[in-house]
Amino acid sequence: MLATHRGLPSAVQVESPGFIMLAPAPTTMSSAAPDGSASEGPVSRFALSAEEDLRLREAHLARAQALAHLGSWRWDMANNAVSWSTELYRIFGVDPTTFVPSNEAVHQLIHPADREQHLVSVQRALQGCPVAPFESRIIRPSGEERVVLASGFDVDRDAAGNVRTLFGAILDITERKRMQRDLEQAHGDLQRLVAAQDRVQEQERQRIARELHDDLQQSLAGIMLEAAAARAGPPVDDASDQALARIQRITAQIVRSTRQIIRDLRPQALDELGLKAALDDLARQFSQRSGVACMLHASALEGATEALVAPLATSLYRIAQEALNNVARHAHARRVRIELAVVSPGSVRLQVSDDGVGMPIGSPQRDDTFGLLGMRERARAAGGCLSISSQPGAGTTVTAEIPTRPAAPVA
Repeated sequence: MLATHRGLPSAVQVESPGFIMLAPAPTTMSSAAPDGSASEGPVSRFALSAEEDLRLREAHLARAQALAHLGSWRWDMANNAVSWSTELYRIFGVDPTTFVPSNEAVHQLIHPADREQHLVSVQRALQGCPVAPFESRIIRPSGEERVVLASGFDVDRDAAGNVRTLFGAILDITERKRMQRDLEQAHGDLQRLVAAQDRVQEQERQRIARELHDDLQQSLAGIMLEAAAARAGPPVDDASDQALARIQRITAQIVRSTRQIIRDLRPQALDELGLKAALDDLARQFSQRSGVACMLHASALEGATEALVAPLATSLYRIAQEALNNVARHAHARRVRIELAVVSPGSVRLQVSDDGVGMPIGSPQRDDTFGLLGMRERARAAGGCLSISSQPGAGTTVTAEIPTRPAAPVA
């Protein structure tokens, strides 16, 4: 249903809120009859429609620009006259009743460091070259600095190809840039928090592993020695001997389990022999526990190269460890390949690939995908990135690439 909007001429009707259309409306005007008397009758279907339509379109455009924080400008080259939309005055913080827009005036409102870019862009547009949108800072008369995105630069030419008019648009992106900075700050804070938590966690793991090795394993070794000494002493009854034998077997199993726990907490090879040896041991232990063949390829990681990777050893080891855990839980793989290499320019790359069932990338997150998030955050905290390539039935490849840092000099 069309309804005449209150306050608008009868020729203007509203179809729905915010959208205006014109509909015929009968109008009357006095005219002279053949006998000379005045008469009234319909003479126009759209009385005042052109004028009203223009005003309504201008109001609609101004409101849309205000909502979008988007202003527009027009440069008449023949008369060297510049006109602005109402929103552009607001963006630049100037009074439309006193400010006269011109190229010189605009130049003064642009941040000094960004003026050259603006001039070059205008010249390129006049020469018919494409101009990509670019960010620029402006300084309002109040001293407030804003950030805008200049785009458009549409050129209108005459029949001879000469530029008649240049059009452009300016979007105020100050709030967007502020939110982006806040988001980047929050993300940086999160990365620093993750890195700090990792350091604390590694220190705690190292402490627990040391206590297990120095205290618990020594006590277990003492129990085994005492049981062995008791069995080697004067003969005892069969029941006692069998009990001592069970104590030996159980204690030996606890020792093996404790060694595995210590290895998982903080592999001794990582501290004593370096990342390559630790990953080689990790691959061997994974194969023994899971029955999945796992091979390490890191032949290029020798000498000085190993020293470059040393500061990243813990992060890379934990990423490989979590990737293998995911393989054991989900992949149903037969083979796993770990590759470690220093790549140009100045970064180390770790890849863990399997030939398992794969997974659909982008599928809804499950509770057991937090290991993937942990690997990503660990890589980011080290200044790198982590990607996952996988297709159902085609296996999965986890790739972490982290920039190397020069190893600290040995005192």
